[in-house]
Amino acid sequence: MKTRASRRLRAPSIELLESRRLLALSAAYLGQDGLDYVGTDRGPDGVGRAVPYPNDYQDVHIRLDGLDPNKTVAKVHVAKEGGGWDWTWWNTGKGQSAYFTRDSVNSTTGHVYIEPRDPYSANHLFQEIAV
Repeated sequence: MKTRASRRLRAPSIELLESRRLLALSAAYLGQDGLDYVGTDRGPDGVGRAVPYPNDYQDVHIRLDGLDPNKTVAKVHVAKEGGGWDWTWWNTGKGQSAYFTRDSVNSTTGHVYIEPRDPYSANHLFQEIAV
């Protein structure tokens, strides 16, 4: 009986799979950590409004991870669960009620600072953070 030498039809190789970026943004609550970028001022109608300058009250700090470093952030919106807090930052400088900045070391990370509108406690939950 003749035996055939086994012959490979194709040599094994290693190929790189497609590169992927998770399309998920994550937010980490850092609390009040001593920083103050946003304040509150009264408008002509007597209603308090957030303004883009400090007022000596610590802001609530939220870190955002997973930002695309090749895209400009145009808007950040934060809302507290159950209502009562609703802040938006625009990169146009108009209507700012929050402050956003990218991390100076890691461009996929950003920081949002919002002014507490009522006595603040660490167990507030956020129902929406949209970028």
